[in-house]
Amino acid sequence: MTHNILKGAFFFFAGTSLLLLLSSPSFLVAADTRHHRRDDVTGHIPSTHEEIVSRRQEHSDLFTSRLDEVNIQLDSHTSGGRLLTETEYNKLERKKKAYEGKLEELNREFDERHSKRILQREELLNDRAKTRATNGREL
Repeated sequence: MTHNILKGAFFFFAGTSLLLLLSSPSFLVAADTRHHRRDDVTGHIPSTHEEIVSRRQEHSDLFTSRLDEVNIQLDSHTSGGRLLTETEYNKLERKKKAYEGKLEELNREFDERHSKRILQREELLNDRAKTRATNGREL
């Protein structure tokens, strides 16, 4: 009897541990791609190519959903379901054009050269922040 209780407790805790592991956000991320080289002065952690590509995909998904929402509102106006004022209509048309432009930009070919430029810009901005921080300490 004691053996069965211990066996049941073991499977309960093993199952609970596995469930906690699988539900933790860090497990859901494909991989933690950061090198964790935090800048001592600014606290900046440089991005990686994989993170940049992942962010581009997230932004593409975000702007696709925003464009869909705008198109639904414009279609509703066109079908007479929910009429918009001229100001609202013009605002949605501008948003639609902006979202389409952003999606076109995000869907262009993207390779290592582009991410290297982004990484260099990040490094430059971090260097500037570091300079401002160290100059502020000298005053």
